[in-house]
Amino acid sequence: MEDNGAKGGVVFGRDGLHLARAGMDQVQAERATAMLNGLHLFSREAGRRHERGDVETVVVRYRHGAVVIAPLAGEAAVALVVDESTPLQEVARALAVFTGSVQHLLPPPRRTARRATAAKERT
Repeated sequence: MEDNGAKGGVVFGRDGLHLARAGMDQVQAERATAMLNGLHLFSREAGRRHERGDVETVVVRYRHGAVVIAPLAGEAAVALVVDESTPLQEVARALAVFTGSVQHLLPPPRRTARRATAAKERT
């Protein structure tokens, strides 16, 4: 993780349980997941309530770094803690690499009623 500016990361499900971690121990990952899941759920609900669409990326910037949360296919999200000198391109690359390395742990995409209806209309 360190070579791309990321200090740590977690992948978590919609249920708030962490599915994978890097750069932190089990307890740190569980604590981070609880906080990050709450922030992600808040962002999703705010977008829905104010008709802004689905959450694409949540970025919380600090004086010395940032936390970046991005939804994944299905019912999961990925979050990374990065330092202040990490360029945006490196954050995107780190998200992709970390997500790729834990792809096998992700829950399968859930078919929503809207997707099921669209699939039925195509056939």
